[in-house]
Amino acid sequence: MLAERAPDDATRDYLHEFFEPSARAIVGLEKALAAVGLLEEALSLDLRRPWDCFGQVWSTVFRAQELDRAEAGEAE
Repeated sequence: MLAERAPDDATRDYLHEFFEPSARAIVGLEKALAAVGLLEEALSLDLRRPWDCFGQVWSTVFRAQELDRAEAGEAE
């Protein structure tokens, strides 16, 4: 959302590039949750303030690098 409101193309492109690793990790998290049947329940949560839950997710089960590999289709 911030990138789309950027004052110029260079700023927009920078923001997209900066947040791209997080976007890949979120896609990987969605795949991991879907694999264990929890995606719909997770999507139904109010995540307008995602920092409230991401710390627990990252520190408990999922590592960002593993989620990124899941998005890329790599097997461990």
